Amino acid sequence: MSNTQTHTGAAGKANTRTENGGGEKPISAEAADNLDAVKRDMEHLVDRASEEAEKLSSAARKYGAAFAQQRKAGTADTISDIAQNLRELSDKMSDRPNLLSIMENAADSLEDVADGIRTRSFSDLYNDAEAFARERPLTVAAGAAVVGLLAARFLKSSSTRASEVRRDRDWDDYDPAYPYNGRPGR
Repeated sequence: MSNTQTHTGAAGKANTRTENGGGEKPISAEAADNLDAVKRDMEHLVDRASEEAEKLSSAARKYGAAFAQQRKAGTADTISDIAQNLRELSDKMSDRPNLLSIMENAADSLEDVADGIRTRSFSDLYNDAEAFARERPLTVAAGAAVVGLLAARFLKSSSTRASEVRRDRDWDDYDPAYPYNGRPGR
């Protein structure tokens, strides 16, 4: 079973088409020209779609890189702020030299981290983090556990404060005429 078409359009050669039966039937020059025009239009559309897809991909990469750079700068600024706060706090602890030394070392280390984030590319930072995780998986697991515990503690304290505020607000609405819920219709 074959299905071949041979045509040249206006070039003057014989245009034939082989169908399932194996017989050849001539196709008109106009049909061959139309087929060529459709093929050229489709090729043009495919080329145009490829160009547009490349433009869109390029714009997405630029946006992603700009966003990553912005987040990277924000992270470095936050770390620098924490280091500055540690330095200010250590100034107030001049009577405790051991604690002062630890806080100054921590502030210096944080500044080094912030400078490293500012000066290195996002892919370098990612590769370093990945290498660190491979070299020290227990340290990464312990760090993740500490972050999880701190997050749980924060969430627990936030929910406790929120329930205290609700409880205080409910007592503000207390009406002895409605002892069970403080308000009619609740």
